[in-house]
Amino acid sequence: MSGTALMALALGVEAAAEDQGEGGKGDREVLLDTVTVSATKTPEKAVDVKAGVSTATREEIDERQAWDISEILNQMPGVYTDNNADDPATAINIRGLQDFGRVVVTIDGARQNFQRSGHNANGAFYLEPEVLKLVTVTRGPVANIYGSGAIGGVAAFETVGAFDFLRDGEDYAVYEKIGYSSNDDGFLTNTAGAARLGEYGGLLANVIYRDENEYTDGAGNEIYNSGSEILSGLVKATIFPSTYETVTVSYLVNDEDYDSGTSKTATQYSNHVLADTTVARYQRANPDEPLVNLNASIYLTGTRAEQTKYCCTGLLGVSRTFDIDTAGTDIWNTSLFATGGFNHTLTIGGDAFEDRVNVEDEFGTADLFTPGGKRAVYGAFIQDQVPLSAYFDVIGALRFDGYELNGTDKETGKPIESDGQRLSPKITLGVNPFVDTRFAGITLYGTYAEAYRAPAITETLISGFHPPPATFEFLPNPNLKPEVGHDLEGGVNMKHDSLLIEGDALRLKGGYFHNRVTDYIGGVYNPILRVYQYENIAEVVLHGFEIEGVYDAGFAFIAIGGQTMEGNDETSDEPLGTVPADKLVTTVGFRAFENSFEAGMQWLATAAQNDVPEGFEKSKSYNIFNLFSSYAVNEDVIVRFNIDNLFDTNYRPYLDLQNAEGFTAKVSLAMRLGGS
Repeated sequence: MSGTALMALALGVEAAAEDQGEGGKGDREVLLDTVTVSATKTPEKAVDVKAGVSTATREEIDERQAWDISEILNQMPGVYTDNNADDPATAINIRGLQDFGRVVVTIDGARQNFQRSGHNANGAFYLEPEVLKLVTVTRGPVANIYGSGAIGGVAAFETVGAFDFLRDGEDYAVYEKIGYSSNDDGFLTNTAGAARLGEYGGLLANVIYRDENEYTDGAGNEIYNSGSEILSGLVKATIFPSTYETVTVSYLVNDEDYDSGTSKTATQYSNHVLADTTVARYQRANPDEPLVNLNASIYLTGTRAEQTKYCCTGLLGVSRTFDIDTAGTDIWNTSLFATGGFNHTLTIGGDAFEDRVNVEDEFGTADLFTPGGKRAVYGAFIQDQVPLSAYFDVIGALRFDGYELNGTDKETGKPIESDGQRLSPKITLGVNPFVDTRFAGITLYGTYAEAYRAPAITETLISGFHPPPATFEFLPNPNLKPEVGHDLEGGVNMKHDSLLIEGDALRLKGGYFHNRVTDYIGGVYNPILRVYQYENIAEVVLHGFEIEGVYDAGFAFIAIGGQTMEGNDETSDEPLGTVPADKLVTTVGFRAFENSFEAGMQWLATAAQNDVPEGFEKSKSYNIFNLFSSYAVNEDVIVRFNIDNLFDTNYRPYLDLQNAEGFTAKVSLAMRLGGS
């Protein structure tokens, strides 16, 4: 029975995608009821996943009127984004871990591995939020089957398709959205067209243009070089070769222009970034063939950043380029069967990718600080989910990882190579203590999981001299060992319907984690020799509590999400510098006019971060209040109005280099037309 239910759910996800279209709110999906596959490669509602999992649907992204990815992610517990105002890229921090692939970022399953050394996060990606259908964040190494390197977790982004605009009986649909942001005088237009290919599938073309000028902070200061111009395009074909097969081919591109440099006297560059992702994916799920539930994909991602210096030091007008291409594949199959009276959901798969980095800087040192090279990473896994009884179920998994890295020491010309392999286990026990009682919706779980991250090209090959006035030498380190995360966590999932009144819903997830990372790779500066090198630190430990939940009564709702955490370098007995401040996000709202109108307020309370290592700047506490509202004129026309930072608070999030945006009003109008 469990096997049949799982397969039906998998098919139901595809069917739901066909029926979904832009329009009135109708029956709103409750927070944490969103179906995702990111944690275990099998479809589950977020509230049922025995791990820290958060999602953001297309409707939630639209209601937030997110103008960048950070506005989506920073609402999730344990998740933080490290942003520079003069660069529209996003870097993700999960549970205090970031940089060099510690957080695996995928778009439609394709890895995003771009990195450029500087006074910024070492790992970022370029993505337009308007193109997204679903965002899923899995926190911690519990998602180790998802791929190599997920010491911190996985952030998976899924783009829209033709059937997110087409409704039943329609052969075509066109969509237009225009938006305006007051603070930065920003303009947005989102144009999409979808066509049904009879019973064989559908086609989508989507073009988004966004133009933002420099914004002002809460004190009225204009943040230099904080504007950008972005053009994004998506073409996606969804084909149904048979009733139970789906083939998806997509091409996504982000073309971004902006200037970098935080002041008029600093070194400044004009930047042109072209980031594209090509994915081909095959899925097969037939309830009459329970042993075959196949997913296979191949992908190619590339990010090319060209910088031209126009001020204020060194040679002006010279250019440098940063290129990284990643080619990869991912395949897995889920089989449903029973042995000895126990039902099994057995998933077996493998994945591999190769990074190729090429940096050119004829008149500078960018190719030393972000060295070129090649890294191949591969792995395979097996996972079995078994309900032992009505009260207990268990998930066991084992993953094999390996890597090979090749490059050249730019200073000596000598080749540098490194490689490694490892097995990483995972075991999860779920307990349902209140079966057949009014508290049957409560599940307790405990997990032990390990994950493995291979050294990055830059960590291994970096060299050269930092420019004055702070002159020191970067040294390569071909002897770096891979990092290993040892994660122990436990939590509770809770779901109840009609708890206080008929038709209401309560969803809640809470948990504690303790992640011990051995052979952690960190930058170490020797003031006597004046050298900087990435080295293995014996051990860092991160631990904390997270909570996320919602009570939705239909006409009104309240949601919370937040965390408290600490991180420590056990070798130096110093705090880890990448641990974000504690936060709590509270959202209250109401609906009226048969759910066509919705309005509410969000309160982001962030504590001060004073527990920082020497040389890191502390951050102050702050409280930000945001208002949101939307009205569906009919099923095809929606108007939205938001106010961010209602009280014009002046603040700077921890690790950010500039103050955040002050009072901002946003308005948008979305219209859809469909027919046959």
